[in-house]
Amino acid sequence: MNEHINLIKSGLNESIVEKVLDFYSSIEEMYACWGVSDSPMVESSVKISSDSISYNRYSIPIFGINGAEIWQQKEKLLDLMAVPEELYDVLINRHNENVRIIAGINFDMNVKRIYFQEANEGYGYEFDSNGHWDLKTYSLVPPENYAYVIEDLKKLIPSTRIFYEIMNLIPPDDWNQISTRNASGLVLGYHISTGSKMCLNSLEKSIFYLVSELNAGSEDFFIWFEKNKNTYLHWLGIGYTEKAGLEITLYLRCNEESWDSHYPPLDLITYLNKRVFNLEK
Repeated sequence: MNEHINLIKSGLNESIVEKVLDFYSSIEEMYACWGVSDSPMVESSVKISSDSISYNRYSIPIFGINGAEIWQQKEKLLDLMAVPEELYDVLINRHNENVRIIAGINFDMNVKRIYFQEANEGYGYEFDSNGHWDLKTYSLVPPENYAYVIEDLKKLIPSTRIFYEIMNLIPPDDWNQISTRNASGLVLGYHISTGSKMCLNSLEKSIFYLVSELNAGSEDFFIWFEKNKNTYLHWLGIGYTEKAGLEITLYLRCNEESWDSHYPPLDLITYLNKRVFNLEK
């Protein structure tokens, strides 16, 4: 059994685990049709807020969407994801070259997502079975603006101690990619990645403190953590809404490997000799 399936099986809800495995198998079948020999990679994420802790969120990068066949391959993916007709018509005419695609599913909200990375911009389409959909965009933050991000986070984060523990998870000296998450022209939050990928087990103290402050009394989290303590934190999402307050999202993978090694953007974006944008949320 591959390690990506093991990551899926570390979920809390057995019936949802089976649904995720079915989704994974469907992507495997698409890979086989496209002649891709690698197994699909998986990212799970957990969103923590005062409202709830959402565990059942998964993303899979879609390998093989490139070249002259991108239109036909994208069409197969949209069919697999059961994209609503209105959104289908929109997407079939967009994002048709130099793109990397990620398929996502959130069983707690009963929504699916498709993300398109084009150069230094990302586009995330979320939709449900009733035909409703919306769009969020993601924009690269250049390194010279990282200091501004720190100051903005100090305004969003309600206490000095919480800010300190979040910085323990993503030390600013090790930041290598940041994107803003935007909707209707407003910045809703940040996704931050560090150069070194830390095992969740080594971050236990800070993570447990954040959970105790944001959603105290959630015993399920400690069960979930025990099952996932050997995964690696690849991204941290930080956002704030009036309804939920501060939201922290852990984006986890089964190893330290970057998706870029398997799924390089077709138009490589460089900054100071580094790839600077890697939309994976």
